[in-house]
Amino acid sequence: YHKISARLVDSDYFNQNNVFYKTVKVVPKPKVLLVSSNSELKQLFGPLYDLDLVNNITYDYGPYTAIIIDDVPAEELNDKTDLLADYITEGNGMFVVGGKNSYDFGDYNNSRFEQLLPVFVAKAGKQRGDVNIVFVLDISLSTGEGFGGYTKVDVEKALAIGMLNNISLSHNVGFVVFNTLSYVIAELKPLSEHTILNNRISALNFFSGTKIDNGLLAAIDMLQNVGGSKNIILISDGRNNLGTSPVLEVANYASSLGIRIYTVGVGGDTFVEFMQEIADTTNAAYFQPDTTQQIKIIFGDTEVSGDKRVFPLNVIDNNHFITHGLDLTAKLYGFNQVVPKNSAKMIVTTDVGDPIVGVW
Repeated sequence: YHKISARLVDSDYFNQNNVFYKTVKVVPKPKVLLVSSNSELKQLFGPLYDLDLVNNITYDYGPYTAIIIDDVPAEELNDKTDLLADYITEGNGMFVVGGKNSYDFGDYNNSRFEQLLPVFVAKAGKQRGDVNIVFVLDISLSTGEGFGGYTKVDVEKALAIGMLNNISLSHNVGFVVFNTLSYVIAELKPLSEHTILNNRISALNFFSGTKIDNGLLAAIDMLQNVGGSKNIILISDGRNNLGTSPVLEVANYASSLGIRIYTVGVGGDTFVEFMQEIADTTNAAYFQPDTTQQIKIIFGDTEVSGDKRVFPLNVIDNNHFITHGLDLTAKLYGFNQVVPKNSAKMIVTTDVGDPIVGVW
């Protein structure tokens, strides 16, 4: 521990507040094992950690809080999978970097090592007709309050219509609104068949109290027996009449059914932490109104990278501790083909949605 004091020397009538004290605790750098033949990664991680660099993965992970595996083929990793699984289960970390000897180039597909990763090795892409999305929109009395020169509900409706315009017409879409009760204004079917949905949304009015859990339960009822991916987009200020507990119970229930709840906060008084917690519970993401263009990357028409040589990056979840406050300007010049597992979260993609950083 280091105790630091700073004293202001002046002719001050009240001299009691002229001294500032601070205590700094210095701790050893975390001990990390880097499995790599890449000296550049050593330069990157060396100043941050007590780093040991090896060319081949070892059997002794005891001294290390994390292992970084850089571009290593499956044949060198499969016989270490059980040991690595035990190591991770004990609360340690593993960061697997791609390259020309790993993932789709390193025979990770259907390997034992692939079981430890948040992704499958496969060609990425949004499958047509296999994505289900239910919008859940708050029309309670609190959404009649002003926000940015409009009412909150007007902003919510504009956001919902904007997001619908960014979703692939082949995806199945349903729409639920709620106050103290829930109301289905559009059943789950291909978006191309919802010819008057925008008009129905525009005509919505606000009234009564707020029970977010009722809105979510109606959406879950739509999704639980369908095939493909199951997603909810909740648009609300997060102010629930009966507190957070009922909503979080429903979010946990949705997660157990493989349903993700993406949340969008609207209003200066949005309960941001609560909306983030709902999304985190289901491995989804929270969006501010000005970041909802991310919905196009997640659920838009299938795009392919084609003959592109440079790939701009996009942060999907700005609230994850890895990406929080990160201004990501880097570009990639190649990537491995992977698909996220249902229990994983993508936090960084290319500009057309190719998975780049996945966590679980």
